[in-house]
Amino acid sequence: MQPFSVDVKDLLEAGALWDSIYSVPVFGTDLFISHEPDEPDTCITIYDTQGLDPDQEINPDNNFTEHPACQIRVRSNSYEEAYQIMRICVKTLKIRPQAINNSCYGSITQSGTINSLGQDERDRTRLTTNFIAIREEL
Repeated sequence: MQPFSVDVKDLLEAGALWDSIYSVPVFGTDLFISHEPDEPDTCITIYDTQGLDPDQEINPDNNFTEHPACQIRVRSNSYEEAYQIMRICVKTLKIRPQAINNSCYGSITQSGTINSLGQDERDRTRLTTNFIAIREEL
């Protein structure tokens, strides 16, 4: 099983909701994990964060249910653009049960709302929101 952030990255790259506001993000170009580079101005960064303790019971497949969490941060020169990009991320991640890579996700749920971190040192908008999941290894 890999980090939750990697599965989230794959979901965002495969998302069907990207449109003229923002093109499909590409890992290493405008989509990053754990480190937000200074360029490009508009980008999405995913950070693994503290989730909930895994369930103590092991299922018949010798796996247990995990509850990983992540934060998504969107940066842009425009508040409105950053907000629209974040809304696409939220809509993309609100999924029904499905398999992603080597994990079966029961749900991915937004935890809280979209929040502003204010402007960075180059006056770019930064927005965040958090997600928590229910997953088992396939």
